[in-house]
Amino acid sequence: MTTPAMPDHQHDLVYLAPQRWETIKQRPQQLATALAATRRVLYVEPVAPSVAGNLRRLASGRRPSPWRGRLTRRGERLWSYTPPPLLPLTMDLGSLNRLAHAIVAPGVRRALAALGFMAPVVVVGWPLAGAWAGQFGESTLIYDCMDDFPAFPQPRHRQRLLAASEAALAGRAALLLATSERLAAKWRPRHPNVRLLPNGVPDAFLAAASVALEPGDLAALSRPRLLYVGAIDRWLDEALLVRLARAHPEWSLVLVGPVTAPLGALRPLPNVHLLGPRPHESLPGYLAASDVCLIPFTVSPLTMAVNPVKLYEYLAAGAPVVSTALPEVARYGAVCALAPDAAGFLRAAECAVREARDDPRRALRRQIAADNTWERRAAEFDAILVLRRVGGGDG
Repeated sequence: MTTPAMPDHQHDLVYLAPQRWETIKQRPQQLATALAATRRVLYVEPVAPSVAGNLRRLASGRRPSPWRGRLTRRGERLWSYTPPPLLPLTMDLGSLNRLAHAIVAPGVRRALAALGFMAPVVVVGWPLAGAWAGQFGESTLIYDCMDDFPAFPQPRHRQRLLAASEAALAGRAALLLATSERLAAKWRPRHPNVRLLPNGVPDAFLAAASVALEPGDLAALSRPRLLYVGAIDRWLDEALLVRLARAHPEWSLVLVGPVTAPLGALRPLPNVHLLGPRPHESLPGYLAASDVCLIPFTVSPLTMAVNPVKLYEYLAAGAPVVSTALPEVARYGAVCALAPDAAGFLRAAECAVREARDDPRRALRRQIAADNTWERRAAEFDAILVLRRVGGGDG
């Protein structure tokens, strides 16, 4: 896909992210990296919303200045900015959130000045960062809506703050990007310019998944191996995984990613292996050395709006995918098995295990992944942005 060239001063982009650069790689880091292939990008980490978040920053080996934060080069055209440890509880009170962002804003502006950014496109991926709208001389303000943020399991007052912040941000944004059809449908009645921009997979994953060596920590695990990659949090259906592990003790259930859920029933099972987080570039090896990939999410308003990044990574390896009944996975129902309940998930997993090595759809899955790379998403972003500037309508 080719798009008209944009003037240099309109090329600079600031991405106001919901997570730190060095956490598990998700849409914010991947999209920022892909966009940096053709423009300069500054990835701004969130103002720490909690005491724990501030302590992590203070404990960092490359701790930011108490007043200026830290600017780090991540690539030829890509930088990240880490705000200083500051006020906690910014997710609890709107006034504290606005104060924290006001205090940090001069540090972001200094980073922009040091890099020579002029009239950047500002993409907001975190509703609370909408407090910065209009403060960086942006030529365009975009809301990148990747999740139904108010639906995350959290106290009601935080849900209300996120909902109010999101509505205010959408009201100021010239363009709203949605990762899923459910999110697009949520915003179309309330915003005149909504565009669908789903998640993707790095182009390098496609080549790496076919030649990657078996990771050492998988070599000792018996097959079949059923793999889950991603955050192991409250949206993971622990009871579902327990049922799989107990029904088939000969299976190895492998979970790769940071663990924040208790998993009291899952941890003791001998055929369940919690490997913890792994570098993103090593994931093709885990995918290639596994037999079936799982998306065992609970079905909730949050997950019904999710366009799972892991889906495209699984497809890049050609692996059979078994998922709970998520609408965004259902779009690829020809190559993925969707289960309406726990019994159906077990049956689908059993079928996938039987067919894993001789599944004729492996090439089709890899082709779907090739059609959904982050590089393509970046080109789609450019096309959407140019169309908006020349007066295109909504999506």
